[in-house]
Amino acid sequence: DFGDLDIVVSSTPEEIYDKIAAIALELRSKEIVKNGPVTSLEVDNFQLDIISTSLDSVDIYEKKKTSNLCRGNFQMTVDFMSWGDTSTLIGIIAKKMNLKFGNLGLELPVFFEVEDEIISKEDNYEVNLNPLRLEDFKIEKLMRDRIILQYILLSTDMIEILNFLGFNSKIWQVGFKKEQEIFDFIQSSTYFNRNLFDSAKIGCNNRKRMKSRPMFLNFINSLNTLVEDTVADRLSQEDFKNFHYERAINTFKKKDEIEKILQNYLKLRLFKKKFNSKVIMKVLQIEEFKKVRELKVKFEKLFCDKDTMISKVLEIDQESLENLIRSLI
Repeated sequence: DFGDLDIVVSSTPEEIYDKIAAIALELRSKEIVKNGPVTSLEVDNFQLDIISTSLDSVDIYEKKKTSNLCRGNFQMTVDFMSWGDTSTLIGIIAKKMNLKFGNLGLELPVFFEVEDEIISKEDNYEVNLNPLRLEDFKIEKLMRDRIILQYILLSTDMIEILNFLGFNSKIWQVGFKKEQEIFDFIQSSTYFNRNLFDSAKIGCNNRKRMKSRPMFLNFINSLNTLVEDTVADRLSQEDFKNFHYERAINTFKKKDEIEKILQNYLKLRLFKKKFNSKVIMKVLQIEEFKKVRELKVKFEKLFCDKDTMISKVLEIDQESLENLIRSLI
Protein backbone atom coordinates (compact mmCIF):
# COMPACT_ATOMS: atom_id res chain seq x y z
CA ASP A 1 0.00 0.00 0.00
CA PHE A 2 1.72 3.20 -1.19
CA GLY A 3 -0.95 5.62 0.05
CA ASP A 4 -4.15 7.16 -1.30
CA LEU A 5 -5.19 7.39 -4.95
CA ASP A 6 -3.66 9.98 -7.33
CA ILE A 7 -5.22 10.68 -10.73
CA VAL A 8 -3.40 12.80 -13.33
CA VAL A 9 -5.55 14.67 -15.87
CA SER A 10 -4.62 16.86 -18.84
CA SER A 11 -6.71 19.85 -17.88
CA THR A 12 -6.68 22.91 -15.64
CA PRO A 13 -8.36 22.69 -12.22
CA GLU A 14 -10.90 25.29 -13.35
CA GLU A 15 -11.88 23.32 -16.45
CA ILE A 16 -12.68 20.14 -14.55
CA TYR A 17 -13.94 21.54 -11.26
CA ASP A 18 -17.63 21.03 -12.12
CA LYS A 19 -16.96 17.40 -12.99
CA ILE A 20 -15.01 16.90 -9.77
CA ALA A 21 -17.85 18.50 -7.82
CA ALA A 22 -20.31 16.07 -9.44
CA ILE A 23 -18.07 13.13 -8.54
CA ALA A 24 -17.77 14.43 -4.98
CA LEU A 25 -21.55 14.65 -4.71
CA GLU A 26 -21.96 11.11 -6.06
CA LEU A 27 -19.36 9.74 -3.64
CA ARG A 28 -20.78 11.82 -0.77
CA SER A 29 -17.45 13.50 -0.16
CA LYS A 30 -17.34 15.71 2.92
CA GLU A 31 -15.10 18.33 1.31
CA ILE A 32 -13.20 19.43 -1.79
CA VAL A 33 -9.82 21.10 -1.29
CA LYS A 34 -7.90 22.91 -4.03
CA ASN A 35 -4.16 23.40 -3.63
CA GLY A 36 -2.55 24.69 -6.81
CA PRO A 37 -2.81 22.00 -9.50
CA VAL A 38 -4.14 19.43 -7.01
CA THR A 39 -7.83 19.05 -6.18
CA SER A 40 -8.52 16.64 -3.31
CA LEU A 41 -11.66 14.75 -2.33
CA GLU A 42 -12.32 12.97 0.93
CA VAL A 43 -14.24 9.71 0.51
CA ASP A 44 -14.82 7.57 3.61
CA ASN A 45 -11.52 8.74 5.14
CA PHE A 46 -9.77 7.95 1.86
CA GLN A 47 -8.11 10.79 -0.07
CA LEU A 48 -8.48 11.11 -3.82
CA ASP A 49 -6.07 13.61 -5.42
CA ILE A 50 -6.70 14.85 -8.96
CA ILE A 51 -3.55 16.46 -10.39
CA SER A 52 -3.88 18.82 -13.35
CA THR A 53 -1.09 19.04 -15.91
CA SER A 54 -0.52 19.55 -19.63
CA LEU A 55 -0.02 16.90 -22.27
CA ASP A 56 2.78 18.65 -24.11
CA SER A 57 6.17 19.26 -22.50
CA VAL A 58 6.58 22.29 -24.78
CA ASP A 59 3.91 24.05 -22.71
CA ILE A 60 5.84 23.92 -19.46
CA TYR A 61 6.91 27.55 -19.32
CA GLU A 62 4.50 29.04 -21.88
CA LYS A 63 2.08 30.90 -19.64
CA LYS A 64 0.07 32.04 -22.65
CA LYS A 65 -0.65 28.47 -23.67
CA THR A 66 -1.44 26.91 -20.33
CA SER A 67 -2.53 27.95 -16.85
CA ASN A 68 0.16 28.47 -14.19
CA LEU A 69 -1.69 25.83 -12.20
CA CYS A 70 -1.40 23.40 -15.09
CA ARG A 71 2.30 23.63 -15.84
CA GLY A 72 4.06 20.38 -16.52
CA ASN A 73 4.37 17.37 -18.74
CA PHE A 74 1.70 14.69 -18.44
CA GLN A 75 4.05 11.69 -18.53
CA MET A 76 6.54 13.37 -16.21
CA THR A 77 3.77 14.03 -13.70
CA VAL A 78 2.59 10.41 -13.90
CA ASP A 79 6.16 9.21 -13.35
CA PHE A 80 6.69 11.61 -10.47
CA MET A 81 3.48 10.57 -8.69
CA SER A 82 4.21 6.84 -9.02
CA TRP A 83 5.22 4.60 -6.12
CA GLY A 84 4.18 6.69 -3.15
CA ASP A 85 6.96 8.81 -1.66
CA THR A 86 9.63 7.41 -3.99
CA SER A 87 9.96 10.68 -5.92
CA THR A 88 10.15 12.65 -2.68
CA LEU A 89 13.10 10.52 -1.59
CA ILE A 90 14.71 10.94 -5.02
CA GLY A 91 14.06 14.68 -4.72
CA ILE A 92 16.03 14.89 -1.47
CA ILE A 93 19.10 13.53 -3.25
CA ALA A 94 18.53 16.00 -6.11
CA LYS A 95 18.15 18.90 -3.66
CA LYS A 96 21.45 18.02 -2.02
CA MET A 97 22.94 18.44 -5.51
CA ASN A 98 21.54 21.99 -5.67
CA LEU A 99 18.84 20.81 -8.09
CA LYS A 100 15.05 20.69 -7.96
CA PHE A 101 13.09 17.55 -8.82
CA GLY A 102 9.31 17.65 -9.13
CA ASN A 103 6.42 16.94 -11.45
CA LEU A 104 7.87 19.52 -13.88
CA GLY A 105 11.03 17.43 -14.18
CA LEU A 106 14.61 18.13 -13.11
CA GLU A 107 15.43 21.83 -12.80
CA LEU A 108 18.55 23.83 -12.07
CA PRO A 109 18.43 27.14 -10.15
CA VAL A 110 20.35 30.10 -11.56
CA PHE A 111 22.10 31.82 -8.67
CA PHE A 112 23.28 35.39 -8.33
CA GLU A 113 25.67 36.24 -5.52
CA VAL A 114 24.17 39.15 -3.55
CA GLU A 115 27.53 40.51 -2.47
CA ASP A 116 28.72 40.88 -6.08
CA GLU A 117 29.42 44.49 -7.07
CA ILE A 118 26.73 45.56 -9.52
CA ILE A 119 27.56 49.18 -10.23
CA SER A 120 31.17 50.32 -10.35
CA LYS A 121 32.12 53.32 -8.23
CA GLU A 122 32.83 55.31 -11.40
CA ASP A 123 29.20 54.99 -12.50
CA ASN A 124 27.96 58.09 -10.71
CA TYR A 125 24.87 59.29 -12.52
CA GLU A 126 24.75 62.59 -10.63
CA VAL A 127 21.70 61.40 -8.77
CA ASN A 128 21.78 60.41 -5.13
CA LEU A 129 20.09 57.00 -5.22
CA ASN A 130 19.38 54.59 -2.42
CA PRO A 131 20.74 51.05 -2.91
CA LEU A 132 18.58 48.95 -5.20
CA ARG A 133 16.11 46.77 -3.34
CA LEU A 134 15.91 43.11 -4.29
CA GLU A 135 12.12 43.33 -4.26
CA ASP A 136 12.39 45.66 -7.26
CA PHE A 137 13.28 42.62 -9.35
CA LYS A 138 11.38 39.52 -10.30
CA ILE A 139 13.34 36.80 -8.52
CA GLU A 140 12.47 33.24 -7.59
CA LYS A 141 13.89 33.10 -4.08
CA LEU A 142 16.00 35.17 -1.70
CA MET A 143 18.62 33.22 0.23
CA ARG A 144 21.16 34.23 2.86
CA ASP A 145 23.98 35.25 0.53
CA ARG A 146 22.49 34.87 -2.92
CA ILE A 147 19.27 34.89 -4.85
CA ILE A 148 17.72 32.41 -7.24
CA LEU A 149 16.82 34.31 -10.39
CA GLN A 150 14.90 31.47 -11.98
CA TYR A 151 14.97 27.74 -12.66
CA ILE A 152 16.20 26.20 -15.91
CA LEU A 153 14.52 23.00 -17.03
CA LEU A 154 17.09 20.24 -17.52
CA SER A 155 14.90 17.27 -18.41
CA THR A 156 11.34 15.92 -18.38
CA ASP A 157 12.51 12.39 -19.20
CA MET A 158 12.32 10.27 -16.04
CA ILE A 159 14.83 7.74 -17.37
CA GLU A 160 17.35 10.47 -18.19
CA ILE A 161 16.80 12.07 -14.78
CA LEU A 162 17.26 8.81 -12.88
CA ASN A 163 20.44 8.00 -14.79
CA PHE A 164 21.86 11.44 -14.01
CA LEU A 165 21.03 11.03 -10.30
CA GLY A 166 22.94 7.74 -10.22
CA PHE A 167 20.04 5.27 -10.29
CA ASN A 168 19.54 2.14 -12.38
CA SER A 169 16.50 3.29 -14.37
CA LYS A 170 15.72 -0.27 -15.51
CA ILE A 171 14.79 -1.19 -11.93
CA TRP A 172 12.41 1.76 -11.76
CA GLN A 173 10.81 0.75 -15.08
CA VAL A 174 10.06 -2.74 -13.74
CA GLY A 175 8.37 -1.25 -10.69
CA PHE A 176 8.09 -2.21 -7.04
CA LYS A 177 5.89 -4.57 -5.06
CA LYS A 178 7.17 -3.89 -1.55
CA GLU A 179 8.44 -0.90 0.37
CA GLN A 180 11.79 -2.56 0.94
CA GLU A 181 12.32 -2.77 -2.82
CA ILE A 182 11.89 1.01 -3.01
CA PHE A 183 14.25 1.53 -0.08
CA ASP A 184 16.87 -0.67 -1.76
CA PHE A 185 16.41 1.30 -4.98
CA ILE A 186 16.96 4.67 -3.27
CA GLN A 187 20.07 3.36 -1.54
CA SER A 188 21.39 1.98 -4.84
CA SER A 189 22.10 5.45 -6.23
CA THR A 190 25.77 6.01 -6.95
CA TYR A 191 25.51 9.25 -5.00
CA PHE A 192 23.54 7.95 -2.00
CA ASN A 193 24.79 8.23 1.53
CA ARG A 194 22.72 8.20 4.70
CA ASN A 195 23.88 11.67 5.69
CA LEU A 196 21.78 13.13 2.86
CA PHE A 197 18.72 12.09 4.86
CA ASP A 198 19.79 13.49 8.22
CA SER A 199 16.48 14.55 9.79
CA ALA A 200 18.01 17.85 10.87
CA LYS A 201 18.95 18.76 7.30
CA ILE A 202 16.16 17.49 5.03
CA GLY A 203 13.91 20.53 5.31
CA CYS A 204 10.75 21.41 7.20
CA ASN A 205 8.30 19.79 4.76
CA ASN A 206 10.16 16.49 4.78
CA ARG A 207 10.37 16.49 8.57
CA LYS A 208 6.58 16.83 8.59
CA ARG A 209 6.35 13.86 6.21
CA MET A 210 8.34 11.81 8.68
CA LYS A 211 5.52 12.26 11.18
CA SER A 212 2.53 11.87 8.86
CA ARG A 213 3.58 9.47 6.09
CA PRO A 214 4.37 5.88 7.14
CA MET A 215 6.42 5.04 4.04
CA PHE A 216 8.66 8.07 4.47
CA LEU A 217 9.15 7.37 8.17
CA ASN A 218 9.87 3.70 7.50
CA PHE A 219 12.60 4.64 5.04
CA ILE A 220 14.26 7.03 7.49
CA ASN A 221 14.12 4.35 10.19
CA SER A 222 15.62 1.78 7.80
CA LEU A 223 18.75 3.91 7.51
CA ASN A 224 19.57 3.16 11.15
CA THR A 225 20.69 -0.31 10.09
CA LEU A 226 23.30 1.08 7.68
CA VAL A 227 26.93 1.48 8.58
CA GLU A 228 27.52 5.19 9.14
CA ASP A 229 29.44 6.96 6.39
CA THR A 230 32.85 8.24 7.29
CA VAL A 231 34.03 11.72 6.40
CA ALA A 232 36.62 10.18 4.10
CA ASP A 233 33.91 8.39 2.11
CA ARG A 234 32.01 11.50 1.09
CA LEU A 235 32.38 15.08 -0.01
CA SER A 236 31.42 17.84 2.38
CA GLN A 237 27.83 19.01 1.92
CA GLU A 238 28.97 22.18 0.14
CA ASP A 239 31.45 20.35 -2.10
CA PHE A 240 28.77 17.76 -2.90
CA LYS A 241 26.40 20.53 -4.02
CA ASN A 242 29.00 22.36 -6.06
CA PHE A 243 30.30 19.21 -7.76
CA HIS A 244 26.88 18.04 -8.92
CA TYR A 245 25.66 21.54 -9.79
CA GLU A 246 28.58 21.91 -12.20
CA ARG A 247 28.03 18.35 -13.44
CA ALA A 248 24.41 19.21 -14.26
CA ILE A 249 25.43 22.37 -16.14
CA ASN A 250 27.94 20.43 -18.23
CA THR A 251 25.82 17.32 -18.77
CA PHE A 252 22.77 19.24 -19.99
CA LYS A 253 24.86 21.96 -21.72
CA LYS A 254 23.32 24.93 -19.89
CA LYS A 255 26.35 27.18 -19.46
CA ASP A 256 25.42 29.60 -22.27
CA GLU A 257 21.81 29.82 -21.09
CA ILE A 258 22.92 30.65 -17.55
CA GLU A 259 25.33 33.30 -18.79
CA LYS A 260 22.54 34.92 -20.80
CA ILE A 261 20.23 35.00 -17.77
CA LEU A 262 22.92 36.57 -15.59
CA GLN A 263 23.80 39.15 -18.24
CA ASN A 264 20.15 40.12 -18.66
CA TYR A 265 19.77 40.46 -14.90
CA LEU A 266 22.85 42.66 -14.61
CA LYS A 267 21.61 44.73 -17.52
CA LEU A 268 18.25 45.20 -15.80
CA ARG A 269 19.90 46.26 -12.54
CA LEU A 270 22.03 48.82 -14.36
CA PHE A 271 18.92 50.13 -16.10
CA LYS A 272 17.01 50.50 -12.83
CA LYS A 273 19.97 52.25 -11.29
CA LYS A 274 20.04 54.76 -14.12
CA PHE A 275 16.30 55.22 -14.68
CA ASN A 276 13.78 55.03 -11.85
CA SER A 277 11.14 57.06 -10.04
CA LYS A 278 13.67 59.07 -8.04
CA VAL A 279 15.48 60.11 -11.20
CA ILE A 280 12.21 61.36 -12.70
CA MET A 281 11.34 63.20 -9.49
CA LYS A 282 14.73 64.90 -9.37
CA VAL A 283 14.84 65.87 -13.04
CA LEU A 284 11.26 67.19 -13.20
CA GLN A 285 11.11 68.47 -9.63
CA ILE A 286 7.90 66.64 -8.82
CA GLU A 287 6.93 64.66 -5.73
CA GLU A 288 3.56 63.20 -6.63
CA PHE A 289 4.02 59.44 -7.05
CA LYS A 290 0.88 59.06 -9.13
CA LYS A 291 2.25 61.55 -11.63
CA VAL A 292 5.60 59.75 -11.65
CA ARG A 293 3.91 56.44 -12.46
CA GLU A 294 2.04 58.06 -15.34
CA LEU A 295 5.29 59.51 -16.70
CA LYS A 296 7.02 56.13 -16.48
CA VAL A 297 4.25 54.58 -18.56
CA LYS A 298 4.56 57.45 -21.03
CA PHE A 299 8.33 56.93 -21.17
CA GLU A 300 7.91 53.23 -21.95
CA LYS A 301 5.63 54.09 -24.86
CA LEU A 302 8.49 55.96 -26.51
CA PHE A 303 9.98 52.57 -27.39
CA CYS A 304 8.65 49.61 -29.35
CA ASP A 305 9.37 47.14 -26.54
CA LYS A 306 10.98 46.82 -23.12
CA ASP A 307 14.29 45.41 -24.39
CA THR A 308 14.70 48.36 -26.75
CA MET A 309 13.98 50.78 -23.91
CA ILE A 310 16.57 49.17 -21.62
CA SER A 311 19.23 49.12 -24.33
CA LYS A 312 18.60 52.75 -25.26
CA VAL A 313 18.74 53.99 -21.67
CA LEU A 314 22.02 52.18 -21.06
CA GLU A 315 23.43 53.45 -24.34
CA ILE A 316 22.89 57.20 -23.84
CA ASP A 317 24.63 59.43 -21.32
CA GLN A 318 22.86 60.83 -18.28
CA GLU A 319 22.34 64.28 -19.79
CA SER A 320 20.62 62.81 -22.85
CA LEU A 321 18.46 60.66 -20.60
CA GLU A 322 17.41 63.67 -18.55
CA ASN A 323 16.49 65.57 -21.72
CA LEU A 324 14.41 62.61 -22.80
CA ILE A 325 12.65 62.64 -19.44
CA ARG A 326 11.95 66.38 -19.77
CA SER A 327 10.36 65.75 -23.16
CA LEU A 328 7.60 63.84 -21.38
CA ILE A 329 6.12 67.07 -20.01
